[in-house]
This record gives sequence, structure tokens and C-alpha cells, in this order.
Amino acid sequence: MNLNQANRPNLEYILEEIIKKLQAINPALLHPDYFSLDKYDDLYDLYLLLKSKNQLSIAEISAIVDELGRLRTSETE
Repeated sequence: MNLNQANRPNLEYILEEIIKKLQAINPALLHPDYFSLDKYDDLYDLYLLLKSKNQLSIAEISAIVDELGRLRTSETE
């Protein structure tokens, strides 16, 4: 699997891994349908950041959740 390629299967994998790392987040909030491939690079960067961390502070989790909210596709798009 080459995660450098922006495609739906990779997006789904990245979101699954983010959900695993952010155990307290509701997985329904990160459903792949809520994210556009246009935001793939940003999501991939978040994935790499989370993968590099053994532990996250509350402030880091909050910032990541805020960023994920920003990256979600709005219903009006």
C-alpha cells in the first residue's frame, strides 16, 4: 500500500488509523464520506504526526480534532 497516492482506499485506511490513535473520538465523525480527496495531503500529514507520537497531550488531541473538523467536507459543498 502506497499511502502517498490520494485515493479512497488510502483515505479510509488513514482515517481508521487516526481513529485508533484518538481512542476517545466518535468514529462516526471520521466517516470517509465526510472527507474529500482534495484534503488527502492534510489528512496524510496528520496521520504521519500521530504515527510518530507515542503519547498525546490533551492539548494535542484537541488541536487534532479541531483540524479534522476543519478538513471535513461541509454539507453545502
